[in-house]
Amino acid sequence: MWWDDPLPDAASFDALCAKVGGRVRAGESATTGGGRALFATAPVAKGEIVFRESPSLILQDPANRPLARACARCHSMLRGAPNETVCAQGCGEGYCDERCRVAHVEQGSHGLLCVGPIDSWEHPLAALKLACARDDDGDGHLALIAEMCARCIASAARRGDASSSSSSSSVAAALDDANLRTYVAGAVWDWTGASGGDGARGRCEAHARMIREAMASHEEGGSGKLRGAEALMDPASGVVGARAVAELAGVLARNVLAVAVESSAPASAPASVPASAPVDASTSSASPRYEGVGLFPLTCLMNHSCEPNAEVRFEDAGPGAGVVAAVHALRGVKAGEELRHSYVDETRPVFLRAADLAAFGFRCDCARCVRARGGGGGQNIN
Repeated sequence: MWWDDPLPDAASFDALCAKVGGRVRAGESATTGGGRALFATAPVAKGEIVFRESPSLILQDPANRPLARACARCHSMLRGAPNETVCAQGCGEGYCDERCRVAHVEQGSHGLLCVGPIDSWEHPLAALKLACARDDDGDGHLALIAEMCARCIASAARRGDASSSSSSSSVAAALDDANLRTYVAGAVWDWTGASGGDGARGRCEAHARMIREAMASHEEGGSGKLRGAEALMDPASGVVGARAVAELAGVLARNVLAVAVESSAPASAPASVPASAPVDASTSSASPRYEGVGLFPLTCLMNHSCEPNAEVRFEDAGPGAGVVAAVHALRGVKAGEELRHSYVDETRPVFLRAADLAAFGFRCDCARCVRARGGGGGQNIN
């Protein structure tokens, strides 16, 4: 099955590295058992931005939407500019301009997830949207998984994969097209139910059923939106079954980043161009804080350290470019040095950091943690 395919190798990131200016490369870490990592290709001074990167997936927190109006495609803040527009189907989604609106429908997920023409909460699409907004599980995974599935199905339909000889290859191609296959995955929810009592299998099945019914509702009106994506609709091997949902949840659990844009002032450089200095937002006017979650391919390659040499911040790069991740150097970084940021609050005591990091499935052995545990011969600090 597609979830057993090996992760893309380091060379698969070459195009992405070139897109952000070639100041980073993917490779194998010498300190994480050969796991994937990100390295600087040139010296970086303290305070410099190593690279900026656009997300492969980003969603605004539903609770934040009334406070911070953002474009439904790129997530740049909407400021009442003359070019702003809304969904033609009347669902209420807003966009920076016509280009973002068209791209969200034709190249993204909105063509499958829009509830504009629907006038009943009993409709499967409306029921899915409502469940995503309610977020009964409190982790936002349903909305993210629905977005991932819709993007993959839309991609397969655009390519017309109905003739594909393998459902696994069809799903893998769709994940590639949506830039979602580079991430570390793994079924973090026990979809088999073997652990018993946690309701994880029921959760996976319920999520999969809601998404599958919402997608299948397009066929009732003969829209043809799923033509070419039949393999992805297979509950056993596509992206809408219990095992697939567990795998996609694994991508989120291991890679998703909390996104907060403190200022809506556009960044001084687009996401595809690296900058040599941080954006100075000191002169920007006060604006609502944007909050959401996102997946960023290169940024998510960076491993953890409690003594990080880099920090991820988020910026609004303006209409069309939207929210981007900006990786800042916390100290001077040498050419060839691995870039690491902290997955947790590194100022907390070591035992609390260890508890937080257990959720990521590893124990930190950075120099700071070794010293705090009494090793390394140095002063014990937290």
